Amino acid sequence: MGRVVCIANQKGGVGKTTTAINLSASLAIAGHRVLLIDLDPQANATSGLGVRASDDMPSTYDLLMGEKSVAEVTTSTTQERLDILPAQRDLVGAEVELVQALAREHRLTEALGPARDDYDIILVDCPPSLGLLTINGLTAANGVLIPLQCEYYALEGLSALMDTFRLIRERLNRDLEIEGILLTMFDTRNSLSHQVAAEVREHFPNKVFATTIPRNVRLSESPSHGIPVAQYDPTSKGAQAYLDLADELLPRQGKEQPAAPLTESASEPPLAAAAAPARETPQRTENTGLSGDRGEESPAQPAPTAVSSSAPAVQPIAPEPDTGDTVSDGATPRNENTNENTNESTLEVVEDGGKKESLGEGARGVDRPGQVSTQPESGGHEPGDSSDRGNIT
Repeated sequence: MGRVVCIANQKGGVGKTTTAINLSASLAIAGHRVLLIDLDPQANATSGLGVRASDDMPSTYDLLMGEKSVAEVTTSTTQERLDILPAQRDLVGAEVELVQALAREHRLTEALGPARDDYDIILVDCPPSLGLLTINGLTAANGVLIPLQCEYYALEGLSALMDTFRLIRERLNRDLEIEGILLTMFDTRNSLSHQVAAEVREHFPNKVFATTIPRNVRLSESPSHGIPVAQYDPTSKGAQAYLDLADELLPRQGKEQPAAPLTESASEPPLAAAAAPARETPQRTENTGLSGDRGEESPAQPAPTAVSSSAPAVQPIAPEPDTGDTVSDGATPRNENTNENTNESTLEVVEDGGKKESLGEGARGVDRPGQVSTQPESGGHEPGDSSDRGNIT
């Protein structure tokens, strides 16, 4: 049995009809059989889907008066799987004529009975009032979708609608639920839009749709062509917003679930880290003496002060005259590729204050930088003292 969703707000100009047209089309594009009921005497939903009303065409007025059935009033549209019950201006007289009718609030409920099995979702576009037509829509519905313009006056009128919702639920339709509040005409550049959105989400937690409908020129242009925005300009922001709204609404209806989003778990890396390419460790390379990729010999370059892993020879930073003090024959420069545990030699190092320390067996496994300096520490010698020149420090 199809679920009935009433699109209602007594405030005019908040996007009820625009939402009814484009949401119904988006649901049909998603593969669902959709029926749109136009209960607004202005008949904007009817013309917005390209249906031209005529005097002899059956309408929702005939349906409420009991003169026609749903099958006799239903009209197809240009969108596949989307039908509409059109409205005409004579629907204005329905409220007056139904005043004396028995069970006038249940007229739409009784008329829709047999047709619920023919559709997956039924949307009702209500007029901008809390009169008898809107009450019929709320009584027949399983849920109410409330479009709310992101402005102060629309927010102020929301309290009146909630009072009507509570009365309908207490006296006429105990199964009525709030399907959700839809923020429309949202302008990201306007601070008031953000303030209204924040206040609505604070007062109605878990009832506001995550999707917001932006101000979009294509949404305003499409009704003049008699087609929904998804047909007029499928790539527009307005079309994409209503497609997102349809995906968000379907799970609430118990229909086909959209694809589950990827989530992070304790056993899996975060999405950003997983998507990032693996970072390569930079490799040290020797100076080959070639310039660029041309293979030409470049001028002789001074040897780098840093010692490469493949050429561990010690390069003094500030060479001094030869004083005869050299490293013993048994001392071997450090090599990253050589097992440090096999180095049995003793290396004498001058520490601060001129004290010598023997690095032999006790220095095994100590990871020291490859660069070795022969310049003495400033605090270890007096100026002109060259007794320790040439020693490796």
